[in-house]
Amino acid sequence: MQGYRFADVEIRPTERLVLVGGQPAALQAKAFDLLLALVERRERVVSRAELYDTVWAGRVVEDNNLAVQVHALRKLLGERAVVTVPGRGYRFALAADDAPQPAAARAASQAAKQVCAIPPMPTSALHGRDDDLAGLDRLLARHRLVSVVGAGGIGKTVLALAAAHAHESTQPGNVVWAELAPILDPALLPGTVAQSFGLALAGADPVPVLATALAPVQALLVLDNAEHLVGAVADLVAALLGKAPGIRLLVTSQTPLKIDGERVFRLNGLAVPEPGTALDEAVTFGAVALFAEVAAAADRRFALDAANVATVIEVCRQLDGMPLAIKLAAARLPFLGLHGLTQRLAERLELIGGARRDAPTRQQTLRAALDWSHALLAADEQVVFRRLGVFVGGFTLALAADVARDEAHDSNAVIEALSALVDRSLVEAGDADPPRYRLLESAREYALAQLERAGEGPVLRQRHAQVMAAWMEQQAVAALVTSEEAWLAEAAPEVDNVRAALDWSAVHAAPLHVALIGASFRLFGSVGEVGEFIRRSNAAAARLPVQVPAAIEGRYWITRAQAHAARDTAAMHEFAVRAESLFRGAGSRPGLYWALCCRLWSGHVPPSEAGQLADEAAALEPGLPPRLLVVGRMGQSRHHYRARRYPEAARDLDAAIAHARAAGPTWMEAMPIGMRATTHYAVGEIDEGIRLVRLCIAAQPRRSGTPAEIPLGCLGVGLVLKGETTQAREVLAEFFRLCRADDWWFFNLMDEAYALLALREGRLRSAARLLGYSEYKACQVRALRMAEVQTRQARAVLEASLGAAQLRRLLDEGAALGEDQVCALTLEATDSPALASPG
Repeated sequence: MQGYRFADVEIRPTERLVLVGGQPAALQAKAFDLLLALVERRERVVSRAELYDTVWAGRVVEDNNLAVQVHALRKLLGERAVVTVPGRGYRFALAADDAPQPAAARAASQAAKQVCAIPPMPTSALHGRDDDLAGLDRLLARHRLVSVVGAGGIGKTVLALAAAHAHESTQPGNVVWAELAPILDPALLPGTVAQSFGLALAGADPVPVLATALAPVQALLVLDNAEHLVGAVADLVAALLGKAPGIRLLVTSQTPLKIDGERVFRLNGLAVPEPGTALDEAVTFGAVALFAEVAAAADRRFALDAANVATVIEVCRQLDGMPLAIKLAAARLPFLGLHGLTQRLAERLELIGGARRDAPTRQQTLRAALDWSHALLAADEQVVFRRLGVFVGGFTLALAADVARDEAHDSNAVIEALSALVDRSLVEAGDADPPRYRLLESAREYALAQLERAGEGPVLRQRHAQVMAAWMEQQAVAALVTSEEAWLAEAAPEVDNVRAALDWSAVHAAPLHVALIGASFRLFGSVGEVGEFIRRSNAAAARLPVQVPAAIEGRYWITRAQAHAARDTAAMHEFAVRAESLFRGAGSRPGLYWALCCRLWSGHVPPSEAGQLADEAAALEPGLPPRLLVVGRMGQSRHHYRARRYPEAARDLDAAIAHARAAGPTWMEAMPIGMRATTHYAVGEIDEGIRLVRLCIAAQPRRSGTPAEIPLGCLGVGLVLKGETTQAREVLAEFFRLCRADDWWFFNLMDEAYALLALREGRLRSAARLLGYSEYKACQVRALRMAEVQTRQARAVLEASLGAAQLRRLLDEGAALGEDQVCALTLEATDSPALASPG
């Protein structure tokens, strides 16, 4: 074996001898083995794991053994002979004076053709990456330079290994692998690549020599983990593309090279099944399959089954399908158990670690992986990255600029930094146009930790709340004039950011909180969370009175009033009265109109006053936005309906439908159409009412949280009135499903039909209980009675059949029912002699 000389140090591997100043030096066997391992790899940093495997192969030793031997080498050769690279490993640093003289390019190329570095075998199965591998193979077949780009720990290396082995299987000896992670000095890059080909380079500018040497070579060169050397790698790759036509390149990096000819293959997390996915289907998803494999290897007691699959899905979802995070989490299973692991995922950066010692240092914990990525950022990029952590669920470019900017970083600087963060795979850009951005949850947690470390946490959370409040003010105005689809597409994705702003302002800024509550009613209603809005707005009442403008406080009260329309009309009227007073004082014509119509809607306005309110509301209508007129006309129609002026009610509802349609396609017309059907039912036009709501249902999305539930419920009522009980059951079952998902928001508006269905099917005791529930809720909600005549007739039939005493007892039982019990009674097959206890 060839010897080595470094100034006055000579190493003779065959004789296992070290000479210093020409004299033999005393060195223990393991210290010599360590020295030789470092010298043979002197072009790069050698990790602790690699040194342990080389010097102490197959043996379990104390962790301090390596440090002891390094100390011995430094004592013999000098402190600067072996350099410690924190978190990475060691590098031999003495300069060789016996380097080979520059060889002819053809000699080097001959060596390159004879010696190739075979990539290491993958250490785990390629779960869920079949489509990715096929797509990568297609790109490699068509392009000379392909970069696999993704976040740290996303699985770039594993995918590249699989692609390299696929190439190797068809062209043996034609794949060369260069691991770049240990290389800190860009000047060492050409030598590292040359070493992978079995070449030794010298000279002041080794890149052209290497490119020339590789000119006749046919090979796939894989450059793994290039993100920290991206400039040097780009220069080297450009030279190879220009001078070595037989070299194809596969690069893995957190950022693209951005040179001509590059094709970027973006790698995202493994697919995660939706919550509730059955076991047989869940195991086909890469994230779940990977977790199950690693968990079973770590704990022989673990087996994925129907009892734990939902928890595993949730773990994978919280970890964004990131393979590294999933592996590290699954490895903790023996210590925490599955439940404990789920409970502590909020501490993922500290919790998830303890990977095998053979893993690269940067992949032994989530924090280490993110430390590596974060250290590669420029100072301005680090500032923007940590500030973006305050966003929950993603953000738009405009919101990012508003939150992250300051005197030192204007909007343009923030946008440039965000672009760099996307390139470096720390921020994901969605596919929409314009794109929506997000940090993976692990990266977000890391960003928030950096934010606190920089002392910016309180300031940035305040700024985020202020920006979201200003944005919600804009959305509240836009909701009245923008098409429903466009408004919902822009507003709905920000609901988690609005929640975060509400949570912060509830503690730190009461006036801002009250403004946010009022502005967010439409948003929460659109995403099916009216119940959440009610809870938040009720809690905010404790913060009043605060010094807020009258119009802002008025909006708070009127949105609370609107939210109680289907639950508690007495509260609705009380809140609308407060709003009316504030809007009158503020001179707000739209606000006053809204308040007057909500009072009429509630049914709590004395008849002597109702006509005057209706006239005042009508006088305010000219020039108001159509969507506000929809709400107003529905409120006026309910006033007429209660007075049994059905033609007038129909007129107002036809106007409301026309206003909804004039504002553009919107599910808002579903509510007035459903109410319009009730005017048909009230005058015996059952078929016409059914026809109307069927047309509406066919044109509307069937989802919870929108008035689209109302025509579905009204159809159920009409079918019961017509005696088509089989269809009625099917429709009401779907209506119940939507209501359950929406915290039973519209459930009580249709409750007359539940008792009538049971009565038509001869289930008398159930009918009596359901009638008791309906009568009790009618006193609370004061909802429109769609089948008032039929309900009175049903009561008489039940009393005649059951007797007054038994009917009274059953009615009282019904008044105490919960929603789920009502659903069960309505849809049961036979009459219930007794009730199950509420639960």
